[in-house]
Amino acid sequence: MHRKVIALDIAESVRVAAPVWADLEAYCAELGVELVSVLPTADPADLGELVDRLAGVDVAVFACPDPYTRMARDLLAAAQGPDAVAPMDLLLHKARTRELCRRVGVPIPDGCEGAGREIAAAARALLDRTGRVLVKDPGGYAGMGVTRYTEPDALAAALDTDAEMVVEAFVDGEEFSVEAICGATGPRFVGWTVKGRTDDRHPLLRVRYTPPEPVPAVLTGPCERLLAASGYRGVAEVELVVADGRPRVLEANPRTSGVTPNGYFAGRPSALRHLVADLVGRELPSGPATGVADYQLPDTGDEPAPTGDHVYVRVPPPDTEFETRAYLTGTPDQIESTLARVSPDRAAQFAQRVEVAAKLLADEGLASLPPAAAR
Repeated sequence: MHRKVIALDIAESVRVAAPVWADLEAYCAELGVELVSVLPTADPADLGELVDRLAGVDVAVFACPDPYTRMARDLLAAAQGPDAVAPMDLLLHKARTRELCRRVGVPIPDGCEGAGREIAAAARALLDRTGRVLVKDPGGYAGMGVTRYTEPDALAAALDTDAEMVVEAFVDGEEFSVEAICGATGPRFVGWTVKGRTDDRHPLLRVRYTPPEPVPAVLTGPCERLLAASGYRGVAEVELVVADGRPRVLEANPRTSGVTPNGYFAGRPSALRHLVADLVGRELPSGPATGVADYQLPDTGDEPAPTGDHVYVRVPPPDTEFETRAYLTGTPDQIESTLARVSPDRAAQFAQRVEVAAKLLADEGLASLPPAAAR
């Protein structure tokens, strides 16, 4: 007998594409699962009645980015106590996630974490050895709080603080996102996205490709060890870089993410639907899927939006932080052709993502790709 389930939405209904959210609403109605939406601007003092309702139930949290996830975390902590959110706290903190990875044998980039002044010498040695390092705010998200350094003096200045910092070697490789549903029996992987090279533009500005094939084992292996060890329950996105045929975990996000809508557009159940099904003990059917490309459209109006029967353009409501985004479905040739009509650069990015996906699927690694210096 499963406990009552409440789906808690903090701006997810605004962030994801409208048909993705409508699909979740219909599924919750079908199962009799209460869906509660909370404005990110809500005063916590006014949410006491909701906190009472969240006590003693299973909660499907749908909240992204991290500030909204932390708001959901605070509501759960108030309702169910600090132990209920301890796994979420662990994964929301980059330094603690790295510590857990070391403990369970999950590969991560070389680096160190701690008070800036205390790790400055180790960080300088890492820079001398690798030539490039990243300094990260342990609580940062979406690329915020991350700075690349190549000069020792600039790095020393950045670490002249008692605040906790993470310093990592910059890994030049191919970047991926893996999405999982973490339930009572461990993580189950529902999709993966090829995001481009780490030395390219900001990840949110690249064309991304979600292949229709299952997640390759070279990616699921480290993700499974990390998520199982964390004890987290819910939707998770793990970001990895693969270089020299080896995966390394960059971070794990205990929430939905920018790639969450792609499962729906691929013709599969979305991660939102998967989580609700898991909590109520339902099995979702799996069937054929199609590839999906997505990218952010510039707000300057300089680039036309793609058009066609297999294109969806999400335009967020005004006065929100979310961007306009295009989703394209079909075979790689169909998607590339659609992109080429609006931007040869977008089409070239997509072709590179397809090449990487094919080689990863072919040999469960990227050893067949030339090293970065040779490209």
